Amino acid sequence: MKHVGEQGWTLVEVLLILFVLGLMAAIALPALSVLGERAEREMFLDSLATQIQLAQLEAVSRESEVSLFLNPREIEVYQGEEEIRTIPVPDKYRLASNYKGNQVIFRETGQVQGGTIRILSAEKLVGKLVIQVASGRPKAELMP
Repeated sequence: MKHVGEQGWTLVEVLLILFVLGLMAAIALPALSVLGERAEREMFLDSLATQIQLAQLEAVSRESEVSLFLNPREIEVYQGEEEIRTIPVPDKYRLASNYKGNQVIFRETGQVQGGTIRILSAEKLVGKLVIQVASGRPKAELMP
């Protein structure tokens, strides 16, 4: 029973509020973790698509073939025998493709054979880049 002028929370009210806040945090944290992983995958997929477009532009501007060698841990970009750059693949991901010898070749016109680059995490498909026939435009698809 409260007396006149008495203010504050009872111990039961404080414990109940802490319990509800803890329950809400326990429910929200796994969802936030999944959102963070998804955002990381999306950023990597977009970066990879940008690198593929850059290789295509380099082939056209240099008027020579530009090749991408898709290794599980990195992508090597070559113009003829000269290595232009290496693009690392984050440790948690691995690349696989249906390109012969895991090699994507952009002709001096920018054209390329169509195909798919798959991004795997723990051998599970988490995303893919579909490179369209002839135009060479990459289309990124994020798996749920």
